[in-house]
Amino acid sequence: MTAPNPITVTIPANLGMSMEMVVLLVLVVLSMVLFAKDVKIGLISLFVTLALNVVVLFEHGFNYTPALIVFFMVVVMLAFTLYASATKSRAPGGYMT
Repeated sequence: MTAPNPITVTIPANLGMSMEMVVLLVLVVLSMVLFAKDVKIGLISLFVTLALNVVVLFEHGFNYTPALIVFFMVVVMLAFTLYASATKSRAPGGYMT
């Protein structure tokens, strides 16, 4: 029998979190870089990475419920930002006011 990888065992254990939560936290923190550039770009990248995260966690039999909850929260935030940008008033000629 092979020994488990010490990195995947000790880091979550030292943080007192499950491996799924550590991966979720890393994804959200790394997406903050893109949030600094533009909120829509950050939300879209977080949307895609969380969708992939949910699929991978589900396929490998891990607890995917927290990732799915955060995914739906990102979907709601993305819908609000897209709605806000779509309802901005435009002046004649198509320029933003």
